[in-house]
Amino acid sequence: MVGYVGRLTHLKGVDLLASAFHEISRALSDVKLLIVGRGPEENFIRSVLVEEIGHGRGHIEPDVDHERLSDWYRAMDLLVMPSRYENFSNTILEAMACGIPLLASDVGGNKPLAETGGGWLFEAASMSSLVLSLNRILGTKAEMKARGEVGCRYIRGRYSWASSAKRLEEIMISRLGVNR
Repeated sequence: MVGYVGRLTHLKGVDLLASAFHEISRALSDVKLLIVGRGPEENFIRSVLVEEIGHGRGHIEPDVDHERLSDWYRAMDLLVMPSRYENFSNTILEAMACGIPLLASDVGGNKPLAETGGGWLFEAASMSSLVLSLNRILGTKAEMKARGEVGCRYIRGRYSWASSAKRLEEIMISRLGVNR
């Protein structure tokens, strides 16, 4: 199960994912696509994926409560974040915290998150690079699982309440001269 979570906008590149999935689904008929989100590109995405949705290999879930997102992430084997521009993706952090590896465009904050060992990068705004990456990665279930575990350990170690409190304390001591 390949997945995407986020706004369905041109900036987020979900059109690239839909087109890439349409291309690879012919050769990889057991792969499915789950898109969680809504936005102005929804009708276009549905038109690209009409065949896949009709055959049960594609699904768009427009309304998901934030509290239930972890269930949707855990249904995925790979999160794809095809953004044309990205600062630092909360979606990637959430997926990594759920043990899901990432395939992200090489923009903004995606690169340092992939470099943790939790995923892969592809050339931004390049459908051919995305197709090539998906074809290569989807045949490596054991590696996807291993990268998901690496990413999960990284996120839980770096973004836990305890580690956040420790970093805040270090900042306060170094910058404000505050002691315990």
